[in-house]
Amino acid sequence: MPFSMMAYDRLQGIDFPRMRAYRLERAKKMMEEDGVDLLVTWEPWNVRYLTGGYLNMQSRWACEQFAILPRNGEPHLYAYTCYDPDKAEEEMPWMKGRIHPVPFGGKLAMTPEQIEGTLREIGRIMAEYGITSGTVGLDNCPNYYMYEARMKTLGFRMVDPVFTLFKARAVKNVDEVACVRMACHTADAAFSAIRRAIRPGIRESELQGIGQEALFANGTDESMDFVVASGPRTFPLHIDYTDRIIRPGDYIDIDINGNSYMGYKSCYYRTFICGEANEEQKEGFEVARKMMYDGMAQIKPGNTTADCLAVWPKGPEFWGYEPDNRRILGGLCLAHGIGLSLHEYPMFGVGGPSEAARAVEFEEGMCIAVETYFGDRNHERHAYGTRVEECVAVTKDGYELLTRFPIDSIIECPY
Repeated sequence: MPFSMMAYDRLQGIDFPRMRAYRLERAKKMMEEDGVDLLVTWEPWNVRYLTGGYLNMQSRWACEQFAILPRNGEPHLYAYTCYDPDKAEEEMPWMKGRIHPVPFGGKLAMTPEQIEGTLREIGRIMAEYGITSGTVGLDNCPNYYMYEARMKTLGFRMVDPVFTLFKARAVKNVDEVACVRMACHTADAAFSAIRRAIRPGIRESELQGIGQEALFANGTDESMDFVVASGPRTFPLHIDYTDRIIRPGDYIDIDINGNSYMGYKSCYYRTFICGEANEEQKEGFEVARKMMYDGMAQIKPGNTTADCLAVWPKGPEFWGYEPDNRRILGGLCLAHGIGLSLHEYPMFGVGGPSEAARAVEFEEGMCIAVETYFGDRNHERHAYGTRVEECVAVTKDGYELLTRFPIDSIIECPY
């Protein structure tokens, strides 16, 4: 479930009303656990999570697009993806009566006078739901201290609810998992098109364009620039793209990341070589692949992130660096949640943002991306580095593999 992106009268597909109801229930549950009475979020992914509202990329972090959620009530949306709130309510009937014009009418709100409109709206929603005291969470708030100062004068306690919402989003229902799966499907198509195009003389930027075309042709609704790193840019790994010309024998590390279906992302690395790999390169690829799958084998309900860390390398010397050179570790062997944003809770890795002491238990419904790296450790010859990544959904017995492009060996592209 589902069989495709199309809605059928005869086949079960993604149930978006069920998905929206589940997300709202999760948010309120975590608000209750963390003692948050009213939540205001300017974070685009959380606005979408709470309301279904889409904040378009060019004005995504505007100061006056936000959502308000009283724990004892319904979410309210302030956005101008559609300039007419009445028309927006026709298109989003589940938000009837709760889509409002942005208070100041623009993208910026930087002075006390400019934020007055937003504060009045927050106060109005509080009054509507009888919230006269308690705890207010301001998520990704612009000019936080001005909002905090006003709220404190009204007797409210302030908290940062970013972790509250990350916990809510960590466990997904069947419809959310289906959206992540669909994003991975479109990434499969992009990798296929890129593999056919790799040859001496093509540029990283051309592969970017070929991949993006395949994504949108196959149902992507939004995409960020993904990683195309070739030749010496694969060791150390660069996570961008340039107009570098690909030459015979070059590695090409590609991450279809930020590709979206209904807001849900893929994060999905494969390593290609322009030509054929030698035995040493094949062995290096297998080191990275095995490292990744050893970690993935630990992902199941009841296990924790510490179980993954226990089977991974312990320090920088594994990658050929001095033991005390830990500054380069964070991106070499890690895993992270994936959903409406590219990197979600939990996030953990070797020398990275989490340690065994802060272990997080895996739960059914989590979507996790696991990514590992291994390169030429001699630092003397032409540098090359393998990067691989898979996305999985945690099931009751283990995990479902969401990413299907071949990974048994490095992907050779003869010319």
